[in-house]
Amino acid sequence: ILRRRLVKRLRKFVEKERPNLMVCTTYAPFEIEALTKICKPLGIPFIIECLKTQENRDNVFFLIIGSGADSGILKMYARDSKARNILVLDLLTRNEYEKAVFCCDVGLVFLDHRFTIPNFPSRILPYMQAGLPVLCCTDPNTDVGKVCEENGFGWSCLSTSPVFFEETVEKALASDIEAMGRLGRQYLEKNWTEKNSYEIIIGKDEKR
Repeated sequence: ILRRRLVKRLRKFVEKERPNLMVCTTYAPFEIEALTKICKPLGIPFIIECLKTQENRDNVFFLIIGSGADSGILKMYARDSKARNILVLDLLTRNEYEKAVFCCDVGLVFLDHRFTIPNFPSRILPYMQAGLPVLCCTDPNTDVGKVCEENGFGWSCLSTSPVFFEETVEKALASDIEAMGRLGRQYLEKNWTEKNSYEIIIGKDEKR
């Protein structure tokens, strides 16, 4: 009940503050993959440094959802910093999470810059389904940011400096978020549906 109330409060807050507020969200806690949890591969200290660059803004709000070994670090930061534009929520059900995502404007993807193996987080799919453009702050070995940026539904920067994140947030604020979100939804429906995946797999088998 408390979680449902929080989502309802979030929705009312967002509706009241728009159109002067960009709400960003990150993590998809209903997924099983380890990287969707708040853990070291996501570079928690770096995420906190990024959030510090946004503490005094009144036109950006960050919603962080998830659980994990390092979730307490983020909660402690949000509490101690007393920043009014950061909210950390515990694990939500799939339905609750999807409702929360639909309240937002931009999806966030963080990956630690020390990753050496290419990683393409599936957590961008709920963002795209909800019509949210995606801001990717990642290592140089993944192409998730490149895909989002080159296809017009996101922005990309390296997770090596909070300054890069701050600059990318500025780009997002100056963008047509709704139009970019529609492009993301169209890209998802054209390229990443179950039918498309099936046809790609079958097509490769037929060429063998």
